[in-house]
Formats: sequence, C-alpha cells, structure tokens
Amino acid sequence: MTLGLAIITFIALFITSIYHLTYVMAFFQLEEYDNIRFLKWLFKKFGKVNRIAELVGVPFFLFAGYSGALLFFIIGVIFSIISFLIRFQKIRKDKTRLVKPLVYTSRAKRLLFTSSLLIVGLLLTTIFWSWSSQISLEQFATKVIFLLLLGQLTAFYIISANIILIPLEWSIQSYYLYSARKTIRLINPIVIGVTGSFGKTTTKEILFHILSKRFRVLKTPKSYNTLMGICKVIREELKPSHQYFIVEMGAYKPGEIEKICALVQPKYGILTAVGPQHLERFKTIENVAKAKNELMHAIPKDGIAIYNGDDPICNELSKATTGKNVLRYGVIPSSNLDISAENLVVDENGTRFDVCLRDGSKLYAQMALLGRHNVSNALAAILLSSQCGFSFSEAVNHLRTTEALEHRLKLSKAQGNIIYIDDSYNSNPLGAKIALEVLAGFKSGRKILVTPGFVELGTVEEIEHEKLGSQAGEICDYIFLIGDIIRTTQIDKGIKKSKMDSANVFFCNSLSEAVIQLRSILRSGDVVLLENDLPDLYLL
Repeated sequence: MTLGLAIITFIALFITSIYHLTYVMAFFQLEEYDNIRFLKWLFKKFGKVNRIAELVGVPFFLFAGYSGALLFFIIGVIFSIISFLIRFQKIRKDKTRLVKPLVYTSRAKRLLFTSSLLIVGLLLTTIFWSWSSQISLEQFATKVIFLLLLGQLTAFYIISANIILIPLEWSIQSYYLYSARKTIRLINPIVIGVTGSFGKTTTKEILFHILSKRFRVLKTPKSYNTLMGICKVIREELKPSHQYFIVEMGAYKPGEIEKICALVQPKYGILTAVGPQHLERFKTIENVAKAKNELMHAIPKDGIAIYNGDDPICNELSKATTGKNVLRYGVIPSSNLDISAENLVVDENGTRFDVCLRDGSKLYAQMALLGRHNVSNALAAILLSSQCGFSFSEAVNHLRTTEALEHRLKLSKAQGNIIYIDDSYNSNPLGAKIALEVLAGFKSGRKILVTPGFVELGTVEEIEHEKLGSQAGEICDYIFLIGDIIRTTQIDKGIKKSKMDSANVFFCNSLSEAVIQLRSILRSGDVVLLENDLPDLYLL
C-alpha cells in the first residue's frame, strides 16, 4: 500500500466528515449549544443524521484483510464511494430544506474549527500510526474500517469541542457581560422589560412604534431575548442619544430573566402571559410563572409592573406583587383592570375595537394587526405608553399606523385571489385558538389550515393537540398536517371528534410536500392559515 493511497483516503474521509459536520452543527446551534439537549435530540433523530450507510464497504474490507484478495478491497472502495456520494446528495437536499440553516457566528466558527482539528488528528493518527512502506493489505484494510467507524462520531466531535471550549467561551461571555454592563450604566436609558410565554415580541413592537413617535428608542431586534443576545445589542447598538431601551426577555429555566434584569435594571415591566410554552423544559407551570415573574421582582419601588389581567396566573401574580405600582390590562372587561377592550371586529381589513379606560371613557381604535390576542398586546403597549408621557388618545391614535409583523397573523393576498394568514412563528395553544377564530371570521371562501402542531408542551402536548384538531375540524374545510406522526395523529384524533370529513385531512412529511398538495386543491377565494413553522429540529 503506497503513501499516495493513504493521503487520498485521508482527503476523502476528511471532506465527507467536514461536510457532515456543518450539517449536524446547524442542529446543535438550534439547541443553543446545549450538549444534553442535543444528545436527547440526536437519539430521537439518529436514523435521520447517522452515517451508517457509509459502512456498506466494511464487509468487503474485512474479507480483503482476511483473504488478502485485492479485488474485495477494490469492491469495498467502490461501494464506499457510492455511499459517500448518496450521502452527499441527501445532505445537500436536506440543507436546502432547512428553515434555519447554520449561521456562522463567531462561536459556531470556533466550534467548527475545534471539531475539525479533532477530526484531522484522529484521521492522521489512525492512518499513520505504525505506518511503513511495506504495510500489508490486511493492516491497511483494518485502518480503513476504523476510519469509517470514526466517521460515525461527527456529533460527538462537536460535543467534545464544545466541552474543550468551555473555559474560552466563559471568558468571552464574561467580557461581553462586563462590557455591556459598563455601556448601559454609562448611557443609563429608561429600560422597559417585556416577557411572557407568548405575546412579548408583538407587545414590544407595538410599544416601540408608539414611543418612537416622541422619543429615541432602542429595542432588542427580532427575538433577541437571551442574556448574551441582549449583551450584543447593548454593545453594538445602544447609543447615548437613546432615551428608552425596550428589552424582550426570554427564558428556558428559572434564573435566566433574573440575570437579564441584573444587567439592564428595568424600571417598567410587562408580563403578557404564563402558559405551557416550553413546559418540556420547565417541567411545571409553576416554574414557568416563577421564571417570568422574575422581571416584576426586579422592578424598583418607583417603577410600574403591568400584568395581563385576562391570564389567571398573571392575575394571581399581580395580586401578590407589593412594594411597587401594579397595573392590569385585559380584553375581558373587569373592575380590576386599568384598561380593557370591547366591540372587537376582526376581518381582512384589520382589527377594530373600543378602548375602555378606568374612568369610564372610551376611545375608538383600529390597527392592521389581526386577532383578539393582538388587542391584548396593544392594550399593554397603550397602558405603558400612558406612563411615559403619552395621553391615551395619542397612544390609541398611533395604533392606526402599526404594521402587521412577519409570521404573526400577517395577512397577504396571492395570485388567484387566495388569502394567506401567516401565523407561522412559534405557535402556542392560545395563539392557535385565536388564529382559528380569525380564520372563522372570514365569511367567504373555503377555510384551510396548514400546521405541524406544537412542541415542548410536555405532559399537556397530547391534550392540546386534540383540542387543536377538534376546533380546527369545526372551522376548516381542509387540514394539512405536517411532520411527526405522533403529533399529527394526536391532532387527527381531535379532528375525528368534529364534523369534518376525514377525506379532507392530508398528512404530509414536509412543508414542501404540503405546499404541492395544497396547490392542487386551491381555488379563488380560499383562505389559508399557516399555523406554526416548527424548527428543523422537529421537522427533520
């Protein structure tokens, strides 16, 4: 066996390993670089991301080593090459289907570089350990088999690299935290914290829209709601001219919002809802409530804590909050609310309603945002704006110029007079219920639902899926269920309890397949609700 053949083997295995590495890294990133969560996902999806097919040549290499027959070694090489090409094609196809492909952040680049070094080291060690120019076919075949087995460990190279980089990542994050804390203390803007199981991003955007009419305001972009994401915004975007800083705060476990509050020190806080979102991580709804209420614990005595009075848990938390000003809002009229709404009308032109104030006065409001839950989000923004120098009438008037947010009940019309309602961002049971109510409000055209269901609802997931199916079955003419058979079967169980014809329920493996089937039935006037767009972790 020549040195040239060894080098060719190294190059081939290195290229396939690195290509597979970038593919798997995308899912590691979606799990937020958490080794334990990634391992759990890996075991669930092992059949989708493994490289076992590349071992097809191993029996031939074994026989070649045992018999010394070069022909079997060549056959093994041919089969291995074919399997590599097939795997290459599959990964390339899967990459084009990814909703969120790998983002080459600085951390991702460090992980890729370290993982690559581990791969190179193991490949070179395996090939050239005990190497000699007179190496036998048996010895070389054994090395190739061992190299193919090492190729199965792509995910574990990533995990190992993540562990190796812990000291460096800790140092980098500590520096970012120190720098962000120094910046925000120096500029000292008035900080408004917004959190909740759902509704926080829309509330943040409406509030930003209103406050920006008078003040210089910075908000955390998109869904930048983790400690490090907020540090990045402070370090790169917060300027001395900013008077207000609206911070969306997210959490996967108790203590995370507390750390964010220690950094930004909010004066005002809004808690939009406490629900089963991410219940799989929090384990209990009590833990969710505790985590979200960390924002209100951080509000100073001269600050204001604003709660959603419609949410039973938020309402109880508001009653237990002392030592600071507490305000409440809600769509359902109640004597304990500082602001509420009535006479809601939702159609393709937007949402119209009356804003009811505590003194009994009413203001007519309209906005492009659709749905009862967005009325609730708007009330929270109006109420807080009234504490920042805006009159209620000014704040309500500014609602008229708000724009629908991407993937949050955004309505659009396509060719052929087809109406699409895009509610594909991170759905939850209450949001889906309200989205279906919006769909039901359209008087003409067939009503079509496209959904993969929910994730991370823990023990209540099956119940919520059945509820979704039951409600959708009473409203929709067609339903397209996407992805995981367990989720879609749970939804279908609810559909079967409704009046809907089971022949109008379609099961699709992917969103692209659903789109093809959807196009085959669409006709003028149809209204299509796109409810939830699960991360690639769940649709793979």
